Amino acid sequence: MFSTLSRSQLDTLHCIRNVHPLIAVHPEITRRLVSCLLEYSKFEHSRRDQPLRMQPASISWCITRLRRLTHSSSFHSKEPERTSREDNEDQIQKRVDQLICELDDSVLSGSLRHEKTAQLLDISLLLLGRDQTRPLIEKLVTSAIELLERDYIYGYWGATDPPAKADDSEDDDESDELIQQIKAEKHPISQKFLNSILHHEDSNENHRLWNIYQEWPWHFKSRIWRFYDQFLEAEVADVVSSIGIRPDYVSSQNMNLILNDMSLVQTLLMDGQHFRKVYTILAKSVISSGDWRVFRVLWHLFGIVIGEHPIKVKQKYLPAELMSAIPVISSNSPIPELCEELHAALKSYIYAGTLDGMSMRRCHAWLFPLMYPKFIYRCTLTTMTWCSEKDQRWNEDVDAAWRTMAWLACPSDDDRLDNVLEHLRLWFLSLKGFCDNDVEAIIQLFSSEWHSVFNGNIVLALITTLSAMSLLQHYSSNDYLMLLDAILRFGTLPTMNGQGTAYPYNASIVYLLNDYLPMWESLLNPSMTFNNDDSLFSDYSLSTKIRHITTHVNSIITSL
Repeated sequence: MFSTLSRSQLDTLHCIRNVHPLIAVHPEITRRLVSCLLEYSKFEHSRRDQPLRMQPASISWCITRLRRLTHSSSFHSKEPERTSREDNEDQIQKRVDQLICELDDSVLSGSLRHEKTAQLLDISLLLLGRDQTRPLIEKLVTSAIELLERDYIYGYWGATDPPAKADDSEDDDESDELIQQIKAEKHPISQKFLNSILHHEDSNENHRLWNIYQEWPWHFKSRIWRFYDQFLEAEVADVVSSIGIRPDYVSSQNMNLILNDMSLVQTLLMDGQHFRKVYTILAKSVISSGDWRVFRVLWHLFGIVIGEHPIKVKQKYLPAELMSAIPVISSNSPIPELCEELHAALKSYIYAGTLDGMSMRRCHAWLFPLMYPKFIYRCTLTTMTWCSEKDQRWNEDVDAAWRTMAWLACPSDDDRLDNVLEHLRLWFLSLKGFCDNDVEAIIQLFSSEWHSVFNGNIVLALITTLSAMSLLQHYSSNDYLMLLDAILRFGTLPTMNGQGTAYPYNASIVYLLNDYLPMWESLLNPSMTFNNDDSLFSDYSLSTKIRHITTHVNSIITSL
């Protein structure tokens, strides 16, 4: 590699060293530069008994620059004690401060270029081991973002004044398109630097850079996320790996506490415009991985961010069509009216944008109702109540709930949805009068049809099961546990043990069930009644059943 460098390229490299003296300070950079100069000069072939002026031109040129490099790395000092570590650190700090001032001047004067910040950020990766360079890295990233913000201002207004913040979705879409255009054309932060952030767990150096990034204030991160999704993707991936898919279980309460302490959530609460991107990143992860533990992260994050603000403040957090659906899905309107309004809002969102983005918008719309388990419980309880009564006729409420459940199992508008509707209707008919069946028959009716009926939607399947259990008032605690045990093992591969074939528990289903139990209990209290003979301490009492289920689920979690 070194032998392919021309004298002009080496001269340029050396000029960069003169402009940015930190290159001569860092040992690794200096070593590489010296090796390059020695390789080019063929110094080992020089006539050392002759003065410099008698050497060949290539050798004299390189030796001259080696002398200057040595002079620079010793900080222009003739005193040996100036080369001590303490003085070296002081000089690095001075050089960093000087370079930061130069960056400020360059930004103000408009002379700083995107390519220059990218080059300097690449060089800064070699300086991560020195604490003095942390402010320099922040300043370089700040300068890069200021360049992009300047481009955005010029592109938006064609003027020097910053644009006023738009409230309507059309202006937001226009701004997003402009940002995408700027991101495609300008690259003041190098891909190498971005990769170091994205893959911060791959090496100590990358992890050190990640720690530097995490110390930056929330408002600065918000500015970065506006132009670089990679930083936000790294934040989300860090959240998912640390609390979502970790080996041990994180309870719903602890997950909320941990999320509230994370810089990602704190920034989203201060500036909610980025929640749309986070929603998209997690939605893609749920679809691509099929891991419902990732869904748990999205559900808790949704509750923290959307639940903390009045509806008027939340308009920027999600697209307008989805935001308009929040008061609908949270209302106590009759089921037919509620489902019709909700479906209209979701359909409007799906078909409102570009054709290329329709698939992702459909995913957004599908996940949105799953953020509201109480609404899903209303729908599933309506259908399960109809199934439990042999003589009850099909009515408007059941029809609306049936269509909503089918769309959540298959969020399409073609023959696939028709197939799911028919399959779900036939399953409802097979359940007619299910309360009169014994527990083994119920287990067969529910667990054997989970995948085909609910299309793998664990949330819908779990809440449907809880709705059915709320109608099985005559079942004992042990009957409940047998039914749950079959459900909690769904989707796992059989394993062999000393007693034969066994199916392990599905961690995603167990975790979600434990999340939903408090909600289920709160909804059961006003709805479940018991005979006078079923005292508080009876095996058939509500409190005993809830206690046994909770204890059983916790023991399963411990064993996972």
